[in-house]
Amino acid sequence: MEYDRYLKLKGIVADFNWQEAKTMRDKPHSYNVKAKNQNKEAFEYLANSIDKYGKPKKFFSMTFYYLEIDEYQYWSCDPKGKCALINRALIKDHNYN
Repeated sequence: MEYDRYLKLKGIVADFNWQEAKTMRDKPHSYNVKAKNQNKEAFEYLANSIDKYGKPKKFFSMTFYYLEIDEYQYWSCDPKGKCALINRALIKDHNYN
């Protein structure tokens, strides 16, 4: 990933209001919903970056694409190009193979 894109993504994720997930408490993470996000363009930019630059990782029997930015990783459970919700978790807390 280009450094300029990385810096832009750092700014985007810092500006988002992340909601703590109330489900899966044993797997701490937070999320951001496109429909509730004030900046849909920034949301799409992050979602497209996950699609393009994310690395596939197993989450139990499923495979998702994860994009690492600093100490967090970001992913969506939605099909590529149809992202409605982006999750994030500390990398150190989210390694469930």
